[in-house]
Amino acid sequence: MAPVRSPAHTLLVGSWNIREILPVGAQPESRRQACQEVVDTIRLTGMDILAIQELDFTSSGESRTLRRIAEDTDLEYVAGFPLSPSSYFSTESAGVGIASRYPILDQTHTTFRNPHLAARINGRLLTTHEKGLLGALTADPDGNMFWVLSLHSVPYHVFQRHAIDVDFDPIWTDMALKIGAFADKPLIVCGDFNTSHRELLLDRSPVHSLLSGIVGGQATYNGMAADDILVTSQFKEVSVQLVPGFSDHILCLAELEPSLKPPGNY
Repeated sequence: MAPVRSPAHTLLVGSWNIREILPVGAQPESRRQACQEVVDTIRLTGMDILAIQELDFTSSGESRTLRRIAEDTDLEYVAGFPLSPSSYFSTESAGVGIASRYPILDQTHTTFRNPHLAARINGRLLTTHEKGLLGALTADPDGNMFWVLSLHSVPYHVFQRHAIDVDFDPIWTDMALKIGAFADKPLIVCGDFNTSHRELLLDRSPVHSLLSGIVGGQATYNGMAADDILVTSQFKEVSVQLVPGFSDHILCLAELEPSLKPPGNY
């Protein structure tokens, strides 16, 4: 599982939708085992940063998974952003999070426009939850500063709609503009985009140096290239690895070589 790291300093970044730490088809008591799998995966791979989607939060806004990561791995600096009610547990919520080997110097978060879709699936009425992003400013051991975003988009397919429908253009524009707040900064965008159409974001993004997703269109969820890691030109891709696990989403791992300028206005 562990990628071969190059001799020069690189960053190993992960993006993972963990399905509220509940394995597919499993009972709630299996969450403890799933959380241990997250911890073991971080240790085995030697990840420097993990961006999480569908992160679990208690009613008080605490994430047990983030706490375990901070306590039991080298990713001791964590941040979380609850977004919406849990899809599985009536007293909990779900959101996005970031765990980092390096100190989190600043953070920000925002929600995206909600399309307010609804559908009755197997007799159950489903509606779209709030989605958004969490950003964390950190720095590598050389002191070079950069932002990491953990992003979660609307699952249009659940409502038998397509992300490319023109009805949703304002939502993708809103997302692109919010990412555009980081337009002049080195940036890593990790996320569950819930579509394989990266152009919906990239063609609207004010971040002109934001490159196409480096996972390369590989299926990460139900045959769809839903998850990805986007980087600006200050990062060079060294290697990419997909790691299946308990979740219905595959963990995306990217080893990146930073080519950053000295710290400036971040």
